[in-house]
Amino acid sequence: MNKYLMMTAAALLASTGGANAGQQQFTFGTSGGQPYCDGGTGAWSGNIYIWEHLNADCNGRNYVGGPGIEGRTRGIGRNVNMFDTFSIANNSGFLCSYDFPRKFKIGGPWSLWCSFSGSFPSELNSGVLLPSQPKPPAATKSSLSAVKAIVAERRSRKSQTAP
Repeated sequence: MNKYLMMTAAALLASTGGANAGQQQFTFGTSGGQPYCDGGTGAWSGNIYIWEHLNADCNGRNYVGGPGIEGRTRGIGRNVNMFDTFSIANNSGFLCSYDFPRKFKIGGPWSLWCSFSGSFPSELNSGVLLPSQPKPPAATKSSLSAVKAIVAERRSRKSQTAP
């Protein structure tokens, strides 16, 4: 795990006395339970969460995801929304965030929401969290591949309509 994430997690957990603290590793899965190549490690203390996206590009690239606070929404119930620092660092005109189940519960639903150049956010991908797997043999697509395809499609449309 990224040393900065671990230092942040240690500081976070120390500052809250470790009450209700935990950590969970997971693999992203489709709604049908098929694994993607990527996953993550999440840590929490009380209702404060952090995570690291592991094998994000199917070639071993890892990056720290944004922090989040456990909340309750009408449609989803208890969930944690955390932003995706890769989309911000990549500066491709889109910002994304993930909705995770509390304590990154294996079998719980996740969803990926993105906004393109200030547009209203859309749900671009979703599924269930699966037990952590080093690199699922059948998985060759990452959970972000849907975002990349949609970004490419939107850019293509813009270039076709540009004068």
